Order: sequence, then structure tokens, then C-alpha cells
Amino acid sequence: MNGTIEEFFVDKLKRLQDHIVHAVVDGMSAGPGPDTMAAVESVGEDDTIYKIDKLGEQEILDFFERRIRPEVSCVLVAEGIGGGRVAFNGSGRAEDAEFLVIMDPVDGSRGLMHGKRSAWSLAGMSTNHERATLRNIRAAVMTEIPPPKQTLHDQLWAVRDAGARGVRRDLDGSRFSELRLTPSSADSLEHGFATFCRFFAGVKDLIAEIEEEFIRNVSGFTWPYYYFEDQYICSGGQLYELIMGHDRMVCDLRALLAHKMRERGDPAPLCSHPYDMCTELIAREAGVLVRGIDGKRLDAPLDTTSNVGWIGWANDALRDKYEHALREILIRRRLMMF
Repeated sequence: MNGTIEEFFVDKLKRLQDHIVHAVVDGMSAGPGPDTMAAVESVGEDDTIYKIDKLGEQEILDFFERRIRPEVSCVLVAEGIGGGRVAFNGSGRAEDAEFLVIMDPVDGSRGLMHGKRSAWSLAGMSTNHERATLRNIRAAVMTEIPPPKQTLHDQLWAVRDAGARGVRRDLDGSRFSELRLTPSSADSLEHGFATFCRFFAGVKDLIAEIEEEFIRNVSGFTWPYYYFEDQYICSGGQLYELIMGHDRMVCDLRALLAHKMRERGDPAPLCSHPYDMCTELIAREAGVLVRGIDGKRLDAPLDTTSNVGWIGWANDALRDKYEHALREILIRRRLMMF
């Protein structure tokens, strides 16, 4: 093996995601229409798996068997694949693996399968131990899976404490250019994009109430279009928008509202999971502040079922200006403690 273990995994995961991109793009091009890609394959504890999510599954298993297992002992954690955890080592036991890779092969499938917007293939690597969490991720790669009409796509990666990088490429690999990863330097949300995630029925009213109160508190409603929003149904895509300077804040409160849903007799909301946030390292290395709802460094076990709530700030000035107002609202509504 040449280079560090982090560089090894970055190289392998970039190649694997290239395979996933082409498997999905080719599958969509060959299919009869978006309704086929949107067919439900299964509904599990972690998420709903659509036909589009299955397109690169065999590519992933084959790649780990042929390209990773011969060189390192590794366990793969991914939604919908092998029950969520597959060991690639001599014993076949996950607990014996030295390293862990957590993936969301197609994050944002709901938008992509209808040809609306890019999805992202996400992966992060960590050492494998009982307390492996998002904080332990040492390298990460994310690759854009574009809709059929799009011929360019982006790939970003990072190694912990070594910065983040990215390229924009043709799908056929014939041309590429370096990306400038530049989160917004604005000190206000005014005239920019900020999002309170409310994709699915059940929590929309609660989240909208929180957002309306937040806007009134920070703006006085003197200008009714204080900021714009972008309901991008893709956690990796939301991180990308923060990294590239397109968004100034993303706030995903769904994990905080599960008990409110139960009090109303409704099922808990579908939330982000650790595999959705496994490329948080890239955002952090690019300068984005990604925090848990409690304001602390984002952390969660590297599994497929834990719920993750998070807030992304493009810079310190925005966090300093707005975080306190948001926390006061959540405390007043008894959604979090002091």
C-alpha cells in the first residue's frame, strides 16, 4: 500500500463512487421512465429502498471483495446492503475488522429517480471499534449522481486535518477542473438561502411554527422575504450547498420532534441517519460549522438506524448571530434543555 491508510481509502472510494454513478446513470437511461425507478423495493427500519437504490448494490459488494479485502480488513455499513453490515476479512465477523466504511450509495434518490435533481454517493472511513462515531471519521468522499440531462458532476473529498478538495468533471472523464470550496462569508441570512428541513408530512406544521417564530425574532418581519429556502431532500446535497457557498444555514430538527409525534399518536418522522451525514468531515474541512441540535460537535454511532439532528452554518459570524435565538425557541417549546 502506497501512502497513508486515509489516502488509500480516498482513492478506493472515489473509484467505487465512479462505478456507482455510472451504474445509476446507465440504469436510468435504460429504464422505461421515472415511475420504474421510483418503485418501492423494500421498507426497512432505516429507510425506504427504491429501485434506483439497488442499481449499484452489486458493484459495491464486488468492489469491496476485489479491491479492498485483499489489502485491508474492513466492515461495510450501508443501508439496504447485507442487512446493513458486511465484513470483508478473514473471519467474516464485523468485530474483527480493523477499519469501517459507512456509505449511503444513493443519497437523494427521491429527487433523482424523478429526474428533478442530483443525488450524491456518500462514504466515510473510520477505524472499527465499539464506540466508532461520526467524530471518528478520518476520510470521506462524496460524488454527485446527476439527472439524465446533466453531463457534468462534482466529486469532493477530505482527510481529517488535511483540508478538503473537489473537482468538476464530464461524466465520461474527458475533462475536469478544480473546484473552489468556498462557504459563504456573509454575516446575515438576508437575501441568502437558509432551510428548515420539512420534507415529509407529520412534522411540517411544527417545523413551520419554529421557523416563523425564528424569522420574527431575528428580523422583526420588517422585510417579509428575509431569506429564501431550498428543500433539497438530500443531506449530502445540503452539505454540498453549504460547502459551495450556495446556502448559509441548514437546520434539520426532525430527530428532535420524534417525541412530539408520539404524543400526537403519529409515527416518528423519517430522519437523517449517520450514513446521510458521513461526509460531514468534508464540510468541516472546507470551513463549514456542522453542529448537533445541542450546539455541540456532531456525533452519532456509525450505524443505519440512529436519528441525527443537525444545523449547518456557513461561518462563525452566522452562528454567533443566530444560534442563540434558535436555541431560545427550542427551549421555550420544551424541545431541548438549557
